[in-house]
Amino acid sequence: VFCKEATDAVSSIYPNSIIAVTNHHVVGEQKSVMLNFHYSEIPFPASVLKVCPEHDIAFLHISTQQPEFKLASFDPATNSQRTINLVKGSDIVSPTLSDHVTKVTAVGFPLGTSHQTITKGTITAMEVMQDNVVYYHDALINPGSSGGALLDIKGRLIGINTAIIKPGSTVSVAKPFSTVKSLLEYLHPDLS
Repeated sequence: VFCKEATDAVSSIYPNSIIAVTNHHVVGEQKSVMLNFHYSEIPFPASVLKVCPEHDIAFLHISTQQPEFKLASFDPATNSQRTINLVKGSDIVSPTLSDHVTKVTAVGFPLGTSHQTITKGTITAMEVMQDNVVYYHDALINPGSSGGALLDIKGRLIGINTAIIKPGSTVSVAKPFSTVKSLLEYLHPDLS
């Protein structure tokens, strides 16, 4: 997820960059990974900037000036670079059962597919799991969709999809955006 708040938090330190958020279990112990856009299968590198295994969150640094990024975001139809939209986070911390909050859209790239999947559902519960708040939702995600966005009806990031309860289950787990937001202060490098 190309995160607006994470990108803004370090824009003075990392100009011409985008910070993406995913799950720690997606990147593992890798120092760099390859990404691609849903409209382009051209991969481009990203560095793993910071990880938080406790919350299963990882932050990736993408230079928008690297040739691979420019090639991947080039639109041959307009002969120009595509506009990259960053996803803005939601301020909702404790979803209520009102329709405008609990309706969600899950976005991901399941294993074995070259296309993005988008499913709709609702947040069904919020729970503290191993000292971390998580959202349960019924928007279908598949293995490989970890690290994808869970969006509210206004297209704001409400969470990062993390797991399914068990294969074949219709219950999925997402880390709230509030957890991501609480980790932004750790993105600044120790300059001492």
